[in-house]
Amino acid sequence: FTMKYGGALSTQFILDMVEQGFLDSIRRENVRPGSFDPVLTDEGYRVPGAFLPGPEEDVRTALSRVGATSLRDRPILEVGCIYVFRLETHINKLLDSMYAYCNPKSSSSRIDLHVRLLADRISRYDYIPRGYSGSLWLMIVPRTFPVILSPGIALNQIRMCNQDTRFDESRLE
Repeated sequence: FTMKYGGALSTQFILDMVEQGFLDSIRRENVRPGSFDPVLTDEGYRVPGAFLPGPEEDVRTALSRVGATSLRDRPILEVGCIYVFRLETHINKLLDSMYAYCNPKSSSSRIDLHVRLLADRISRYDYIPRGYSGSLWLMIVPRTFPVILSPGIALNQIRMCNQDTRFDESRLE
């Protein structure tokens, strides 16, 4: 994979990565220019507090460590409680030239859901580093009213990049 330009990856580039087997379980209709929207599975847990996995710990192990309780039958997510759901998307091997940042979709913010991405062995929210392989999870906190979530819903978006896309001071001026 080579790109002529740097920055956020194009729709076609993301689709090529899916076709080549670098990314699993990304629905074509959820690929956007420069990003894709991963969707929830039915595997969810209620956790007693926010957490991050350790540098040698996958999220599933961390869930066990923090005393997570498995959810069943589309439960009602209560206000102020913290839940973690596995995402369908699995990264088989992110190229060493690529990394990703995540943020909530605007629809998640409009219904006042706080969402953060968790990745295996990454002690940082909303970040997928270069060369990453592993599963992806979403921490969800309803803030205003209870919600019911269904598998297949997208609450965040993942922007894949091949170079630093932030502006330095001179470019900002």
